[in-house]
Amino acid sequence: MVTSENTQNNPQTPLSTLFGLIKRVRDDSLLRNSLFIMLTSGIGSATGYLYWVIAARTYSASDVGLVSAIISAMTLTSILSILGFGSTIVQNLPHRAAGRDWSATVNTALVAASVTSLLGGVVAVTILISSPQFGTMANNTAYLAAFLFSIPLWTASTLVDAVFTAERVTGNMLVRNLIFSILKIVLLVALIPFHIGGLGIFLSWIISAAVGVGIAFVLIRRLGRSYRFTLRGVWQQLRGINTSLIGHHFINISGAAPMYMLPLFVTVRLSAANNAYFA
Repeated sequence: MVTSENTQNNPQTPLSTLFGLIKRVRDDSLLRNSLFIMLTSGIGSATGYLYWVIAARTYSASDVGLVSAIISAMTLTSILSILGFGSTIVQNLPHRAAGRDWSATVNTALVAASVTSLLGGVVAVTILISSPQFGTMANNTAYLAAFLFSIPLWTASTLVDAVFTAERVTGNMLVRNLIFSILKIVLLVALIPFHIGGLGIFLSWIISAAVGVGIAFVLIRRLGRSYRFTLRGVWQQLRGINTSLIGHHFINISGAAPMYMLPLFVTVRLSAANNAYFA
């Protein structure tokens, strides 16, 4: 009876429901960060769709298919080379004291994963240029250099997002991805007059990712964790977290790798143009 009277005295209007939801999002860290992660995925998917629609209408099918396969190869190589550091950051960083320990955890992941990503890039290039379908890439030094640079860069973008997730400030992750998503579309259109083919598509992706990572490091320094980039303590941190890396690594590979392998199979077995229609 009391419940019925309270409901009649305090009717729920759409506006009051909206304000209540906003208050919950503001006060509940888990709900707020989950919402930001969902927004990041949604905006990334929507802008990614728009990006490839523009690319398909302004570049040849072979260029679009080749770059789509190259980006898949870049992402796959990064996943294979990151060695579970992203998930390990999420697991361990909240328990680190601000300053030296916190910085050492972040720097260990960045340095170690960047080295393995660069080595992975060399292996990936060797495999790709052995296929006739990637002949354009094999005969273009700029393509090769951009690809080798892109893998540590993509790894770094994954790791800075892991830092924001660990610190429960995924709004910063949304900002980084929003900058990347919008800028790559702008650059895609801006590079059309230069007539550099598929390299223009790839450069729009890589330059935008680099700008996004640069913004992310500015945001990391504003977290109040006294972050400094230093190699001090990296080896000790690496020895302390190596047992957790293996499990995270295989979980990440099994979950993401198949999605990025398929465009490569289509390109190698058929052609870059066929991959453009597949993608």
